[in-house]
Amino acid sequence: MQKPITASKRSFFRVNRAVVNVRWVVGKGKILPMTTLKKAILLKRDPEDNAIVSKLSLEEATRYIETVDFCNPHMLVKDERKMNLRRQFFKELFTPLEIHVVNTTAPILEAHQAIKEIFGNVNQFLCRRKQGEKTRRGNSGR
Repeated sequence: MQKPITASKRSFFRVNRAVVNVRWVVGKGKILPMTTLKKAILLKRDPEDNAIVSKLSLEEATRYIETVDFCNPHMLVKDERKMNLRRQFFKELFTPLEIHVVNTTAPILEAHQAIKEIFGNVNQFLCRRKQGEKTRRGNSGR
């Protein structure tokens, strides 16, 4: 592996890439240590399927993710042990989630609208939360 050139709080690689600690970029208070997933969206490109969005069961989602090589075109090891590990991982990941598949062969605005509808009022929640943060900052005398 190539050794990075370290300069202050970042590491540069000779291939014009850098590794930066996100906390230094956005600030410590902006990073959540953990979050809870409630929904998952899988993307597909199938011009023969007229449905833009479909809700999947756990079995359908795990079957689909396996048919697309677990969304990893660079998988090197495909023996039975590794395939079982991957199946188990995605089954555990998907179990508590509401899972949808969006067909990206639809016009982009239609696919975008479908994704927005899947997430419902998330944008309203985020706007209210940001307004609340501004209010708290305003009350702190800053």
